[in-house]
Amino acid sequence: MEKTKKRAALNNATSIADGLETDFPGFDVPGDFNAILTAADDKKPALKPAWATVNLPRKLTFRNKPTKRIFYDYSEVAFAVKLIAPLPRPGETVHAIMDSHFKGIDLVPAILDLAGRPADELIVTTLGFNRRDAACLCELAQRRDIRRLTLICSNFFAEKDQGAYDYARAAFAEVGATLAVSRNHSKLLLFDFTDAFYTVESSANLRSCNNFEQFALSNSRSLHKFHRTWVTTML
Repeated sequence: MEKTKKRAALNNATSIADGLETDFPGFDVPGDFNAILTAADDKKPALKPAWATVNLPRKLTFRNKPTKRIFYDYSEVAFAVKLIAPLPRPGETVHAIMDSHFKGIDLVPAILDLAGRPADELIVTTLGFNRRDAACLCELAQRRDIRRLTLICSNFFAEKDQGAYDYARAAFAEVGATLAVSRNHSKLLLFDFTDAFYTVESSANLRSCNNFEQFALSNSRSLHKFHRTWVTTML
């Protein structure tokens, strides 16, 4: 395409020169055009291909593992709220059965919702959990719905589900919460609201379960103190 344009330009220039009384040379032989074009092309510097101009590394691709944020599904919290509302009065205990409509972790946002204010402290003990459980607790801590958060899980779980444990360890560190491992099989939620102390004693772990589970929700400062005293020895 470029050579065609050059030839057309030269043809036009020759026609104009032939009609003028000047010293502009005329071209009688078509081959002369090719000679001129070839001579012009030879004057251009030879360009090296891109790969020959620099010493590039052998590996020219970078593959990055995408990160993703884990979101907690709060859709089942309403079932927990309905089951335990209203919260027990001081000295009162509510006994309940979980029929798999919600998970153990759902009791945390349910109690916070019914209390209508942040908890000064929440201590959780469980055999195990999943990443969404950890994400839920960390989100509540980040929003300051839980001002001090501690989770104690089983050393058996930490060894068997290292992926979930490592995720929680990093997430808890990011929000300034405490994650501990012990020979633990208890399932407790210990809420401190300064003037109200709720304790959940349960058969259920935090994560989902399709089995029947039972729990007792008490509003008792002395019961809360009893459990908090022995639980914190595992920290």
